[in-house]
Amino acid sequence: MKLVDLTGVAKAGVKSYQILACDLMEVPCDANKNPLFVQDYLQIQPNLMNLLTDDVDVNVHGELNVTDSQLLKIADQLQIYDCSFKKLASHANLTVLYDHDFGENMKRCSLDMVPLSRRKLWKNIMKITANPVEPVVLPGGLA
Repeated sequence: MKLVDLTGVAKAGVKSYQILACDLMEVPCDANKNPLFVQDYLQIQPNLMNLLTDDVDVNVHGELNVTDSQLLKIADQLQIYDCSFKKLASHANLTVLYDHDFGENMKRCSLDMVPLSRRKLWKNIMKITANPVEPVVLPGGLA
């Protein structure tokens, strides 16, 4: 099992095609994490690198209306939820690729933390974001 730490990926400047090919599929790659087969395909489709490296245009509409204090409380709840998986973090069959935040988050876990289910996490986040004056509006207009 391989877990990809997306913060570590961003810090390393690695593109998703490089992770997929070099790290997950383990095809031959050069020192810059470019799959060797790409050179052959560039002759057939010269704009291939643009297709592989262009950022996806994602538009998110909506407003969460949360304060910095609420965001910190949500982060605490997410940390507790993540700690529910601490035993898996040291499993021999788990490899963390581009570890940046994952390892640090697992170090913050204490033995006395009560595991948090996904349902309880969501309920806690809803309580934190509850605002009787303005409802929380999620991306896509969902409330």
